[in-house]
Amino acid sequence: QLRHTPFKALKADLIGREVELSTLLSAAQNLKNGVSAIYSICGEAGTGKSRLTSELKTALNTEHFNWIESHAYAYSQNISFAPLINLMSRVFQIEEGVSQKQTRHHVETGIKNLLGENGAHAYYLGRLYPVSDEKSEMVNPELGKSRLVEACQAVLVALAREKPLILCFEDLHWADSSFVELFRLLLSSFPCPVFFLCTYRPPFSLFNGSGPGRAVSNYREIRLESLAAPDAENMVKSLLKTETIPPELERLIHEKAGGNPFYLEEVVNALIDTETLKRRNGNWEFRSSLDLMKIPTKVHGVISTRLDHLEKPAKRVLQEASVIGKSFSRHTLQQITQVRNPIEPYLSELERLDLIRTCISQPGQAEYTFKHSLIQDVVYDGLLIRERQEIHEKIAQAIEKNHADHPGDFYETLAFHFKKGLSQPKAIHYLVKSGEKCLNKYAVGESHQYFAEAFRLLSEKGLQTPGEKRTVIDLLSQWAFVFHFRGDFKGLKDLLSAHEHLAQDLDDPSRLGMFYILFGLIQYESGLIHESYQWLSKALAIGAEIQDQKVIGYASSWLSWTCSELCRFDEAIQCGEKAIRIFQESGSDPFLLFNSLAGIGKAYWFMGAGQKTLEIGAELLAYGQKHSNSRSLALGHFTSGCGHLVNGDIAPGTRSFQEAIAISADPWYSQFSRMLLGFAYQSGGHLAEAQKALEEVMHYGRQFDADIINTPTRALMGLVSIATGYPGRGLKMLHSAQQEHRVKGRKYALVNVEYLIGRLFLLILSGIPGTLSWVKRLKIKVRILPLCALRARGYFKRAARWAEEIGARGIAGQAYLDLGVLYLKKGNTLRAGQYFRQALPIFEENHSKIYLSQAKRFLELIDSTSLKKSDIDLT
Repeated sequence: QLRHTPFKALKADLIGREVELSTLLSAAQNLKNGVSAIYSICGEAGTGKSRLTSELKTALNTEHFNWIESHAYAYSQNISFAPLINLMSRVFQIEEGVSQKQTRHHVETGIKNLLGENGAHAYYLGRLYPVSDEKSEMVNPELGKSRLVEACQAVLVALAREKPLILCFEDLHWADSSFVELFRLLLSSFPCPVFFLCTYRPPFSLFNGSGPGRAVSNYREIRLESLAAPDAENMVKSLLKTETIPPELERLIHEKAGGNPFYLEEVVNALIDTETLKRRNGNWEFRSSLDLMKIPTKVHGVISTRLDHLEKPAKRVLQEASVIGKSFSRHTLQQITQVRNPIEPYLSELERLDLIRTCISQPGQAEYTFKHSLIQDVVYDGLLIRERQEIHEKIAQAIEKNHADHPGDFYETLAFHFKKGLSQPKAIHYLVKSGEKCLNKYAVGESHQYFAEAFRLLSEKGLQTPGEKRTVIDLLSQWAFVFHFRGDFKGLKDLLSAHEHLAQDLDDPSRLGMFYILFGLIQYESGLIHESYQWLSKALAIGAEIQDQKVIGYASSWLSWTCSELCRFDEAIQCGEKAIRIFQESGSDPFLLFNSLAGIGKAYWFMGAGQKTLEIGAELLAYGQKHSNSRSLALGHFTSGCGHLVNGDIAPGTRSFQEAIAISADPWYSQFSRMLLGFAYQSGGHLAEAQKALEEVMHYGRQFDADIINTPTRALMGLVSIATGYPGRGLKMLHSAQQEHRVKGRKYALVNVEYLIGRLFLLILSGIPGTLSWVKRLKIKVRILPLCALRARGYFKRAARWAEEIGARGIAGQAYLDLGVLYLKKGNTLRAGQYFRQALPIFEENHSKIYLSQAKRFLELIDSTSLKKSDIDLT
């Protein structure tokens, strides 16, 4: 039964935070004058962060401000962009549990009302919420973070134009990493006056002491420390509405409380609730002498004492609510409670005791929140493990039932509750679904955590049955994409190697084929090209035998890359085109399309067909722009950059690689673009920039065993080392890269290094600025230069011969052109003309306009009678 005379918890005035409140009020008033502000309130649990923001909101006339809140919760740490979803749901008045159609309507209508249009911004913000229709899943529109920032800015700017806008983000220490990254971008470049207010516990920091925080002049962090002893006493006096307090209570304040406002409030309320402290004749006094040894030293103990005095039904309702989360709805609680009577009276009692508070954030629903996360923690920890599991299970089942038509909204929540509950298979299922959902939002880190947790649960359970083995193989096949986009090939290799026997023992050709594809992928990324070709060919043969289009498609897609490295260019193009046809016929994963197009682009790049490479790049960009697919855009810029380099057009190539890095949300895609950006910088004479870019790639390659980029990057670093005055070290790096390319069967890379070494000697011979400094320092120019000419000729001839043999006509053409220049410098115009004429048809065939123009110009100079050495310009 309920208490006959229910105790109403006391609440103190805001004490000891007057300066901080005044500071925030001034910032709010300055906002009216067009002055932006970014404030963060940092403090340990119970120091009064939420109280300070609440007092600020109360002190302001909110009719004159747009005050919008967003909350992060402990259970949402792995939900990508969770605080942003929470914010936008409030902006667009999206209630929890509404259908996807209704969600889309709210977003589109809200955008239209705010911005007068219903296009790209509605699309990107709408992608924060799951979309289930087949068309959307087919094109797999992925969030481009920069465009999401633009959409958020547009909405918030529109709100700020209505009234001065205050955005309050609470408990950011629980925010997911994807949101934190996006939020920092938003803060660093917000285009109009807004007051951002954030709260969090240490050690979280809004800017981590670096990055944009240093450049944001209007940013300030408020640190809330424990109250000083006089403030703590005044707070208790305010709480008790008295000017004098009992001596025993003074001792408690000084010896136990430690200046924590929440502790003080809870311990005093606990003393009153247990009638240990009573008001008599206008004065507060203890019923008996107070034994300080029995007073808990931590706030957890004080809360537990208060909970022990609750009636059983009220305590049970509170316990069940604590399992739902810090915020909970009456509807969900009613569905899962053991209490047979209506729960409203118990909720009212808990609210009177100031353990929970009513929320008004979701119109039309009774929503509550715990007064403080510490209360929720203590209540939850007080449950037996079996009790927690049973309640978590009930909650998950209720969510499943209530949202059966759109479970995607709740994948992460279902994964959380089933994992804590009793249905491990369902937990694994929803963890995998959450991993897929995060990957589609470019939240690669969160995706990795979900897959890793699903894998852990499967492994702990033990893989005894064929069904369990199939489940783990399927999980690894999906998780592999996360490893790929992270670029963690060492981790993927270790994981697959440890479970190869499972795939072999399953007697399931389809799953075995996909597993072989993954082995082919990690061999490729590790630079083991022959091994990669063998694994992928085995997978392709399995797919063809059982007519599995998925296996055929993925094997063919990756073969387009591997065959390019082996200089099997026709086969590479055919495999890529086969994978694209499968995508077009089945409407399956768009990865098949953009990965295969990029593989075909790589084949044309290695062949030296610059124009074809540019066309493939344009096709990737067009698809990426149409379907908001940032991975296709990143590959499109990368492929375009390769086309420009093949044509000798360094400046646009540099810009393309910079664009690829800027737009890529995946570590791996940015690294191979950065490698060629380093080469473009080196080719343009920007050696410091080249060295910085290449060093970053080498560090990454060593960390993740990505020799496919690490070895060629080492060769490029060798060129930079020689150009900056370290010939011994540089040549050593070049020759070690050559040897590794030779051993691993990377024919194009081997030929390319051969050509680049020859090009280096030619540049030294020609005295290009920066390349001759070490020769001059050695004071042996007379002996070195003839040796450079001899070396250059040898390297160029070998590069041209090998390039012709493997079909890399672009390198052959460049080698012929440089041989012509070399002989021209020696005055042998006859041999020079022969090499220029050999280069001409190659450049014409590949539409390499810049190289073609150079070859023609040199031939014109040979035919004229006024040829001078100064006309032979290599820059």
